[in-house]
Amino acid sequence: MAGIMTYEIRDMKIEPKQQPNWQQKVLYIIMLGVKYLMKTYLPVLVVLNVITLLTGCRTIDIAYPVLVQENTFGFQSQWWDKNVVYVQIFIKDGSSTENGPDLPALIGPCSNATKGQMVDWSPFTIVWTVQTDNPVSAKDFRLFPGVIPEGFEQIIPDLSERFQPVPGQEYFIMVCMEPVDETFYSMGIKWIPSVRSLSFNDQTNTYTHEASKFAFPASIGRFQRDNNIRFYDETGNNFSVPYNFVTPEEKVVGTVYIYPSIRDYSITLIPKFGQTPEWFLKKHYDEAKTSIVNAYRARLLSESKYILNRYLFNAKGKKAVFEWDTVGGEMVLSHLYLFAHKGWLIKYRFTYPSKYNDVTKSEIEEFINWFQWP
Repeated sequence: MAGIMTYEIRDMKIEPKQQPNWQQKVLYIIMLGVKYLMKTYLPVLVVLNVITLLTGCRTIDIAYPVLVQENTFGFQSQWWDKNVVYVQIFIKDGSSTENGPDLPALIGPCSNATKGQMVDWSPFTIVWTVQTDNPVSAKDFRLFPGVIPEGFEQIIPDLSERFQPVPGQEYFIMVCMEPVDETFYSMGIKWIPSVRSLSFNDQTNTYTHEASKFAFPASIGRFQRDNNIRFYDETGNNFSVPYNFVTPEEKVVGTVYIYPSIRDYSITLIPKFGQTPEWFLKKHYDEAKTSIVNAYRARLLSESKYILNRYLFNAKGKKAVFEWDTVGGEMVLSHLYLFAHKGWLIKYRFTYPSKYNDVTKSEIEEFINWFQWP
């Protein structure tokens, strides 16, 4: 038999009715599921399409930064083909009764916004904005809120001021990313900062690195600190602080680099805690020299051991002087100094036009002697 037959009365006629087989049952369940999804999510799809039409976007791609290390943000690999254009950090106006979005959530379109368009919007107040004219690949981008990324310009607040995240304060971060040929949406995320590796004393205008205890005042000798502090990894312990000396007659660009010395070799090789072996210091010194020669096609003019008189000890380091020609045809000199102290490497770089050499050498020596070690 083809199957069990049932009968129903229709207009006084008896007609057979076939019971559904298993394929029909599965199809019926699928149809019910599609009906439910359409009923539940169709309004969302309609809203997204309306947004697309209103903003002129051809598609809506949504990305958001992720926490890759304490107080450090990056992007997952699926967004590495995108470029970072600008970063904004918001706080919610405490006096406002209006509810903000429950982030992560879509908080705005990313387009080629001008500086004038980067304004506050209720119930949020923008506390920090950085922008670049040369978008940076999301693959290489790292965000340390408050530290201006390389190649970016601080728009909010004024460059003379610095955004210092307050531990425990609730912030909202939006990193604007876009491909070159379409409008791109970024997603905002909540962020409550923990204590950073650098603390700031408002009264003395001094940064202090918590792990190494090195302090960076606003000025040392005639050099002024530049707040474009850079971090080179997610630990917050490998970083540099610029110090520049610029006058109409003289220009010197200086940088102090601090990073751990013990991270690259076994603890069993350290003869005494806090000490860095001589061979290890020489290894990093040779690497630094090679890096300068390769980066600038520099010529090594001189090198020597260097004794730095500290308050309770003499620090034994190394010094090298290089020269090279700039694209504009100007001859520059560059000094490299490298020391080790209590498990940390301290590297100094000073670069300036060679015509200032007679007066600049003493300024550099003064800086190195006045920069305090913990």
